[in-house]
Amino acid sequence: MTPPVFAADSRGKLVLNADTHANLEKLLLEEDPATLAANLDKAAKALPPQAAAELKVLSGQFQQYAKALTHTIPPETAPETEPERLKLLDSLHTLRVSYLGAEAAQAMFGEEEAMTRKLIGLMAAQDDPNLTSEQKAERAQEMMNGMRQTKPPPAS
Repeated sequence: MTPPVFAADSRGKLVLNADTHANLEKLLLEEDPATLAANLDKAAKALPPQAAAELKVLSGQFQQYAKALTHTIPPETAPETEPERLKLLDSLHTLRVSYLGAEAAQAMFGEEEAMTRKLIGLMAAQDDPNLTSEQKAERAQEMMNGMRQTKPPPAS
C-alpha cells in the first residue's frame, strides 16, 4: 500500500477534500500507536508548517470521529425506508460536523453526501407503488442526468 500523501494550498494550509479523507482513512489503518504516530510525522514533514499542524489536529479529530461512528452508528445498521436512510445520512453529517467542523466535513464528505441523497431519492422513486414502470424509468433517468451534471470535471 502506498503511504498517504497530503497536500497544502498556496497559502500553506492543508487541502481539505475527498483525497484528504481517503488518506486519513489509509493513515488510520495502522493499529499500532507508535507506527501510526511515525507515519503521521512522516506525512506532516512533507508539508509546510501550518499544513503539518493542521494535519495533526485533523488526524486526532478524525480518530475521535471514527471511534464515535462505530458507537453511534453500528456497521450492521441498514435502514429500510427512505426516511430511515435520510435520518441515518443526517446523523452521519451531524457527527462529522461535530468532530471535524463544518468546513472539513463539507470538504471531505460533501460530494459523497450529496450523491447519497440523490441515490436515496432514486431508491425511493423505485419503491413508490403509485408509479408505473415508465414513470419510474423516467424519474431514474432524470436523476441520473442530474448526477452527471453535478459531477465535477476531471482534473487535468
